[in-house]
Amino acid sequence: MDKANTVPGEWAWLFHGESAFTVPGVFTSQEKAESRIRQYGLSGILTRMPMDVSAYAWAVK
Repeated sequence: MDKANTVPGEWAWLFHGESAFTVPGVFTSQEKAESRIRQYGLSGILTRMPMDVSAYAWAVK
């Protein structure tokens, strides 16, 4: 795992639950996100996104 996966403030892990209209969870580490997902038996998509950068700017970079 690279350092960017766990440094708060640089990256956020967003969980988008199956059939959800909004992002129900934002986490500072993949481990914390996966723990909460397992705890509640959730399903959906977990994505690492940079902080303070739009999704469009990140995609075209």
